[in-house]
Amino acid sequence: MAAILVVDEDDMVRQLMRRVLETCGHTVFTSPNGFRAMLVCEERPGALALLVCATQLPDMLGLELARLARSPQPTMSVLFLARASESTPMLDTLRRPVRCGELIAQVEERLRARDVSL
Repeated sequence: MAAILVVDEDDMVRQLMRRVLETCGHTVFTSPNGFRAMLVCEERPGALALLVCATQLPDMLGLELARLARSPQPTMSVLFLARASESTPMLDTLRRPVRCGELIAQVEERLRARDVSL
């Protein structure tokens, strides 16, 4: 299975996603902000398959984190999480609240697409 980094300022969201994705057999790292997420990325160069992150973080935009995180994680895919009230032009975005089945399906789709492109 894959190593996934979940970044969201909401502890409940992070923990729920962690439980759901670990149940599917993935290794999950979590972070409440972009700074800590970058530390996780730098500590494990090339090891992360997927970044699941909020579009708005306390210290940076999710798009900025995705761009920065790709330096130590060049093959990592990204899935953004947006609040229902946010308007976002990003294609790879899940709207919150996210159903568990929807999360699993989107994660598996990103991981399959990543494996095909490697």
